Amino acid sequence: MSKKDNDKIIDFSEYLAEKDFEELLQSELAGFSDEELDELYDDLAFGEAFEDLEGEAALAKMSYQTLRDLERTEAQGHDSWLTSEPVGWINLGERPYLSNKMALATAYKQNGLYQKALDHFLEIYQVEETDGLRTRYEIMSSYVLMSKHEELKAFYFSKDYHQGDLMMDIPYIISSILAGQEESVRDILDDWLFKVDGFFAFCNQPMMPLEAIMEVSSLDSYQANSMTAVYVSLSTFLPILIPSSHYIMAIIQQLLDIEESPLIENLEVFSSVQLNTLTSFGIQYVSDIEEWSEAEFREIPKIGSTTIKKLKEKGVVFQS
Repeated sequence: MSKKDNDKIIDFSEYLAEKDFEELLQSELAGFSDEELDELYDDLAFGEAFEDLEGEAALAKMSYQTLRDLERTEAQGHDSWLTSEPVGWINLGERPYLSNKMALATAYKQNGLYQKALDHFLEIYQVEETDGLRTRYEIMSSYVLMSKHEELKAFYFSKDYHQGDLMMDIPYIISSILAGQEESVRDILDDWLFKVDGFFAFCNQPMMPLEAIMEVSSLDSYQANSMTAVYVSLSTFLPILIPSSHYIMAIIQQLLDIEESPLIENLEVFSSVQLNTLTSFGIQYVSDIEEWSEAEFREIPKIGSTTIKKLKEKGVVFQS
């Protein structure tokens, strides 16, 4: 068959799909006025959608070029880095190279090239005894993103100091849950309930606060063993966390025997004005109230002694 004949062959299913689309498009456009049609054509040819695509293409090209520059710099300094004494962040002369290597690994990770990112993180970790760049956290998050639970578990247990480190425990917990091995992390979860202020309230939420987690992703410093540290750890593997967050929260609550707390409106204690006020303070569930002391709760506008008394009668227990 000649190329000319081959060019004439059209897949029948594709023809029908195109035909259906054309008919649908024509029926939709039939209700447009001349002015609306002109505006639509202008938008298609010169509008914001086209500008957005151009902007995204430019950013993608810039990102690609940055990646290639980082790769070139890393390759040029690799051999001298491995032969330097001492090898690691403690060597001031090697810090520019290591900073570039970390930037390259991070860029790989941000672009979904998880194996390439992991290779660089592991190489730094293997020669950096003190782990001054905290690559162990990036290694754990890379394993989570790649759904490599057995490799993650082996790395987690490779050093004694990995266990009991909140930033190591969080990815281990999440990975175990997603791998169907949630029973193995029940004690770890329970232990952190008493170590991190606010962790119980986090676990008791019906939904994971993804927006708050995203906001901390750019933090350079944070307090160890805090809820901010929990959020920072979670932010390192957001691509897998976002679609699985509901499942993860359900498993966590099951492991901790947490029953869903009733809504404050179900107490039939508060007026509509009080409910609006409490909602503005982030109080939606009875468990939210129980995070406040009686004195603190009384300072909320519209809340008085009568309300406090009614809440106690309903079995609400304030923090001492």
